[in-house]
Amino acid sequence: MQFEHSLPGILRENENTGYPTSTTMKESNSHEYQGVQDELRDYQLESVAWARNQENREKHQTGGGLGGLNGYFWERRTLADGDEYFYFPLGGHVLLHPPPIVSGGLLTEEMGLGKTIITLEVS
Repeated sequence: MQFEHSLPGILRENENTGYPTSTTMKESNSHEYQGVQDELRDYQLESVAWARNQENREKHQTGGGLGGLNGYFWERRTLADGDEYFYFPLGGHVLLHPPPIVSGGLLTEEMGLGKTIITLEVS
């Protein structure tokens, strides 16, 4: 299947289909927020682990050799004289300086699956 160069194609190509959680997260799974006690489900624990990792993304390099969310889309390349440049293959853009390091992400769970509790757990 050929990659489609459109917003739906970019989103489909970069969709997250699961995230590993640590056993300590599963063991300490009882939380209390302003008098409301809740136990997170496995998919919520995955979302918490993913969100915490996204907030610390500047420390992690991705396939493009860059930190942050831009590392998924920009590639570090080298010219014949050894100078570096940065290329965005999905859009055809070239930069001489690295793109900014952007952390975070979009938590796009379905309605009623606990985005508020997940967000409280991350903060």
